[in-house]
Amino acid sequence: MPGAKRPRESDDVDYVHPSRKRRAEDGASQTKLAVVYNALADESEPVRRKAAGDLILLLFAADSADRAHLVNGATTRLLKGLCSGRKAARLGFSVALSGVLELAFGKWANTACADWSLYELTERISHITEPGANASGQEQREHFLGRRFAFQSVLNCGVAASGSIPDAHWRHFLSKVVALAVTKAWLRTECGAMLNYFLISGQGGLLSDDRIQVLLDVLRDGKLLESAEGVALWLAIADRWPKLLPKGIWRRNDPFSAEEQPRLRKVLIGGPAASHDGAANARPSDTGARQSRPSFAWEEILLHAYDRKPQTVFKHFWDGVVLQGFFTANASTERKAVGLQIIAMAVEGAPLEHLYHILHVQTLRNVVMPRLETARLLFEAAELPLKAITSRARKNPELSHVLLSSLLSARGLDQRTKSKTIESLFQLSDPATIKLMVQVLITHLLRPLDGNSDDQQATNVRRSYADLALLLVRSQHKSGASFSMDDAQSSAKFSDLQHWLKYLVTEMVQYGYLRTGLQAAPQLTDSEREVLRSRLNSCISVIMDHSSVDGSRAMNGVAALLYKHKKELCKPLSEEAEKTIETARETVKSITEPLKHSKGTAAAYALLFNSLSVQLFGGEEDALEALQDLQVSYKAQRQGGDSFVMLTELVLSLLSKQTALLRNVAEQVFGSIANETTAEGLQSLTMVLAQKESLAGQQELFDERDEDDVEDGTDYADEGDSDGIVDVEDASDVEMVNGEASANMDDEEPSDGDDVNDDSSDVVSGASGELDEEAAFDRKLAAVLETAGEDGADSGDDDSDMDDEQMMALEPHLTKIFQERQKAGGKKQEKKDAKENIVSFKSRVLDLLAIYVKSQYANVLSMDLILPLASLVRTTSSKAVAEKAFGVLRQYFEACTKHKSLPQPDDQEACFGVLQEVHDEIKLGGSKLHAHACSRSSLFLSKVLVAINPQYYNRVADMYCELQKGWYVDGKSKVQGSIFTEWMSWSISTRSQGRE
Repeated sequence: MPGAKRPRESDDVDYVHPSRKRRAEDGASQTKLAVVYNALADESEPVRRKAAGDLILLLFAADSADRAHLVNGATTRLLKGLCSGRKAARLGFSVALSGVLELAFGKWANTACADWSLYELTERISHITEPGANASGQEQREHFLGRRFAFQSVLNCGVAASGSIPDAHWRHFLSKVVALAVTKAWLRTECGAMLNYFLISGQGGLLSDDRIQVLLDVLRDGKLLESAEGVALWLAIADRWPKLLPKGIWRRNDPFSAEEQPRLRKVLIGGPAASHDGAANARPSDTGARQSRPSFAWEEILLHAYDRKPQTVFKHFWDGVVLQGFFTANASTERKAVGLQIIAMAVEGAPLEHLYHILHVQTLRNVVMPRLETARLLFEAAELPLKAITSRARKNPELSHVLLSSLLSARGLDQRTKSKTIESLFQLSDPATIKLMVQVLITHLLRPLDGNSDDQQATNVRRSYADLALLLVRSQHKSGASFSMDDAQSSAKFSDLQHWLKYLVTEMVQYGYLRTGLQAAPQLTDSEREVLRSRLNSCISVIMDHSSVDGSRAMNGVAALLYKHKKELCKPLSEEAEKTIETARETVKSITEPLKHSKGTAAAYALLFNSLSVQLFGGEEDALEALQDLQVSYKAQRQGGDSFVMLTELVLSLLSKQTALLRNVAEQVFGSIANETTAEGLQSLTMVLAQKESLAGQQELFDERDEDDVEDGTDYADEGDSDGIVDVEDASDVEMVNGEASANMDDEEPSDGDDVNDDSSDVVSGASGELDEEAAFDRKLAAVLETAGEDGADSGDDDSDMDDEQMMALEPHLTKIFQERQKAGGKKQEKKDAKENIVSFKSRVLDLLAIYVKSQYANVLSMDLILPLASLVRTTSSKAVAEKAFGVLRQYFEACTKHKSLPQPDDQEACFGVLQEVHDEIKLGGSKLHAHACSRSSLFLSKVLVAINPQYYNRVADMYCELQKGWYVDGKSKVQGSIFTEWMSWSISTRSQGRE
């Protein structure tokens, strides 16, 4: 009926036409695939692996009729994705492609993918990954890499071992791989690595002999067997299929044979390989190719070289191929850089028996030479072997002594290479190996040198080994390792030290102090023994820095060893010295046996006895008198007398020595007796701070007197002013400007730019002194010549030239003048040295005072240090000493504040007297640092007084008022205004805090 509606096939409102439903399902499937493909390019490996699994699940979920279509589509999509350099697409897509091909050639080979073949797949890969005609270099690289990863996916899917794959298809596939390999030099490395990994993996083990024979034929036809990659493949096949190796490639079918070494060297350095008939046998693209890094083949080649018997095979390979191939005189920088990487590779993987030869002298020379100058092109590349050595020691600490023994052949390695390789070996060694390292050091130290080495060279070499022994101890200190077996022990016995340390100390004592009778050891010179003694002292000093107990153990051990072998000393003891040593050892025994129950003073005496004994054993004559004085001091201490003044004097005498050990001993001893130090003992220290930094000061301090000064009547004490120290009280016409001497500088104002005293006055006075000496010399010389001229005039000779007789008469006068000039120059150097000695001595005394105030901040005696320290900031000519003196003051004040403990002087009037002296010190002027030191000292004393009695604030304020009035009235006053600002700030602060 016209206009009637066609009846619907169903009245269900949810009805969907099948075609529309199929399109919807296809759309959903494509959406899922898009998500999967995007996840395959993720940089996270777990995400990529999950995406590959999801793709396989989607293929399994599809209808069997659609699987072939989906597999084809997935394969095409994955092959295109392999040519993308986006993120990690190449890695993820290759894994997914391996899974898809495994389905196609495996489970679905006879159903959905029955028409699949390796031949067609190979052609498909070549077609899809072929770069366009107008492709750029980068695009070509991406496509070639995509093809390489596609071929790897084919190998990973197991198709090569499938019996259903015809040999022709396998040959065709391998031919495409080889064709890709010979396209570019870097592709040859990539394809070689792919085939090598396949052969040594489980997949390669499933290949039949026929398949391996096809592989060898294709490689030979492509001339790849005579390349570095071909050598690696040859060795991989030789391990499992030796009977299949073709004849005529390598003599005896062994690339490591002696006859093939020149040819193997040429192949491995990247040049064209020559066949046995002498003709070059390489493709054009292989010739002259540059390498930035070694081929993968080197790892395989080195592994096979390690296993060759006898061991001389590896030695010949290393010398003839690596060293002669990469480090010849005409080798390019690029080739040497690759060679350095090969050395690093070998160091990290070589077994113990080959490490010695890898790191022999010639190899290390090739590493050291590029590091001598930072401008060298190979400077950074040469660091790789050094890092490899450290890496190997970290991985195998038990080999540290082997590495060390090799590195010692390159004398001064760390200094010459500007690295810390040997120091790193020391730090990475374990307790079981460190003794072996010490034995290596001692062995090299005592090893006779070759006949071409002179005495000075031998001394320098042995000094370097002794330096390394010290470096070993320092490295253990830095790493935090304990020097003792058990830190809880308090017996301070030598046997408590680590075995390696006892061995090191014992050996250095034997060869530094004793006459050795070992036939294998060379006859050490006196200078070499002196070096050993010096380094031993430094080692003990480092141990003492680490632990005072360990330091005492080491020192006690040295003294005991020397006492036991006192008849074998290089420098025999006198009868008096031997008796003094005997008494000292008995005293030490009486101290150390009950030491765990003794006070710190007893331990300090034991350390002093041992230290001075060691010095006496070493031939130090001053140690005899010091040891005798120490015995008197200890005896007085045992009898309850006052021995601390003498003990402090002994500590000062140790400080004056040039060795770090004795200074360290002095500091440790002073720290032990700090709580018992008397006012007289502190005065001994502050007297040093008050000494002039001149020759006169040194003579007064050390009770010296120059006999020449007495003979010629010259008082060099008066010349101390030229060294930058001026006695203000004796020089009324001299004022201090910024801590320097200035004569009548009425129009000059103190400069605020100088924080501490500088040495400009020394330069000026030194320059004027030189001019005065030159003028005096010229006057004397002119006077002599004028006298000679007058004598010549009396003779009636008009000629101005003197004859021989006149010259002979003049010679004694000239000789005397020049001797006086030389003597004056020597005095000038002597004064300069004296100044440096005093400055250094003051610095060491300040170290002691820092130790004292750190523990005795609440002691009233500490207040006696305030004025000398503040004065030292002004009077010293050394910026470092001034800053250190201020640092001690600051440490004292901050310790009291931190512990909320102020000294409580019984005599407040004496405290007010010190405060007034500080204000007088302020008036003398000086640098900003001096003003700051005086200001803080004044405020500290004020704080102490006000804490005792708040009413004292008025008196202190009056003292500040008097100081301020003088500053305000006198326009030339050297008092700095910051003094009053800080006083006012402190007053406001203490008032708001209720004077807490």
